[in-house]
Amino acid sequence: MTKKEFTYALPRGLGRCVLACKKDPEKYRDIVWKYCDRCDIFDAQCNGTHTWYWYQLIGCYDDKEVFIQKIVDTFLAYKPKYGWEFYYDTQLLTYFADDGMVFVEKALWQKYEELYTALLHRKRAPRGMFHLRNDFETLCVELATDFDRYLRIATDIGRLYLENSLYDAWDFEWLYSSVGKAFQKRLLSRAKASEPLSHYIRIHREQEESKPTRNYAKKPLSELQGWGLSYRLMDESAETVGFYAQKYLDTTDIEARTEALLAFTYCPYPLDPAPIIEDTKSENEKLADVAWEALACVHHPKVRELALAHLTDDFERAFPLFVCNYLPEDEERLTSILKHMKIDVLDTSGWHHAHFAVYDMFGKRLGVPKPPKKILPILYETTLCPSCRKWCLELMAKYRMITPEIREECAYDCYEDTRKAYGKKDTILQSKMVNEEKKL
Repeated sequence: MTKKEFTYALPRGLGRCVLACKKDPEKYRDIVWKYCDRCDIFDAQCNGTHTWYWYQLIGCYDDKEVFIQKIVDTFLAYKPKYGWEFYYDTQLLTYFADDGMVFVEKALWQKYEELYTALLHRKRAPRGMFHLRNDFETLCVELATDFDRYLRIATDIGRLYLENSLYDAWDFEWLYSSVGKAFQKRLLSRAKASEPLSHYIRIHREQEESKPTRNYAKKPLSELQGWGLSYRLMDESAETVGFYAQKYLDTTDIEARTEALLAFTYCPYPLDPAPIIEDTKSENEKLADVAWEALACVHHPKVRELALAHLTDDFERAFPLFVCNYLPEDEERLTSILKHMKIDVLDTSGWHHAHFAVYDMFGKRLGVPKPPKKILPILYETTLCPSCRKWCLELMAKYRMITPEIREECAYDCYEDTRKAYGKKDTILQSKMVNEEKKL
C-alpha cells in the first residue's frame, strides 16, 4: 500500500490502513502523526468520530505515547467552539485512559475542572449554541464509566444548579438519560448526606415527570402532510394515492400546491409527470425544488429526457432523475460519473445525495430494472460516509461480491456496525485479545 493510497483511505476509515500499519508502521508514521489529533470526518454525528479506528492505528507504534501526548496537548489547548474536535479528542483519550495511562486520565480531569469552573462563574448564556456547556456534558458522558465517577459528576452538577440559576435539568439531560438512570438507586442512598446530590436528583426527577407522554397511535391521513404523508402513501391503495395526485393537479395556490406535491417526494407520483416538470420552471424557488425532488422517484420517458438535458448544467438536481430512469445503455456514463465525482468532507459536489440516489436504484420503490452491480465497489472505495459504506456492503453481500480481503479489512473498519456484520471473525477476535493484553 503506497503512502498516497494510505492517505486516501484514512479519512474514509477503511480497515486496510490499520492492516498496513500493523505490517509496516514506520512507513506511515508521518501520516499517522499528521492526522492523529484532527477530526476531519464526514458527519461525525451520524457516523461517529473514528476513535476506535485511531486507537488501533496509534496502538501499532511501540512509542505510542508520543502520539498520545500530541493529542493531549491539543485537547488541553482546546477552547469551546462549534465542531466535533473536542468529542473526538475526548473519546480517543478515554481509550488510552482505560488502558491505565495515568497522564491521560489526569489530562481528562484537568479539562473537566477547567470547563466546570468556567460554567460555575458564567453570568449569562450565549445567544447561539452554548459550546462550553455542550463540551462539558460530552466530557462528563465519557468520564462517567462507573458509579464513583458519576457520583462525583452528579454532585458537581447539583452544586452548579444550586449556585448558578443559569442552568436547569435540560442542560445536562443527555448525561442523565444515557448514564444517570442506571445509577438512580445507588445515588438515592447517598443523597441524604449531600445537598448538591439531593438537588441534582430532585431536579432531574421533576424534569422526567414533566415530559409529555408520546402518542404512538397511527394518525389518520388527514392529519399528515409532507414527508410523513408521502411515506404513508407507499402503503395505501392506488385509489388513495390517485386522490392525492389529483389534489395536487387541482391546486393553483403556490403555497398549497407545494404542500400537495410534497406528498410525492417519497411515494412515486402515479400520473403523467408533465405538470411536475412544468413546476420545475416555477419562479417560486420552493415549488421548483419540491418538483425536482418529486421527479426523482418517477420512472417515465419525459423525466429521463429532462434529466439528460440538465445532467451537465444542474447536476445535483438532475442526477437523481437520471438514476431513477437508468437504462442499460447508461452503464458506462454512470460508472464514469461515480469514478470522477469530487468527494470531500464539505460535500461541495453533492456527492452524498448522489450516492443516496444510486443506492435507491437497488430498492423496490423506484423499480429500476437490473441496476449495474459493478458500480458498488466504486461506492465502497470512494464514500466518506461509513454508514453508506455499510449499505453498500449489504448490496455487495446480496450479489456475493464480498471477498476475503474485504472481510479482513472490515474487521478494522471505523464503523462498528460494519465490523460486527462483515469483519472476518477470527481477525476481530484476535484484535480483542491484543487489546485485552494491552490493558493487562
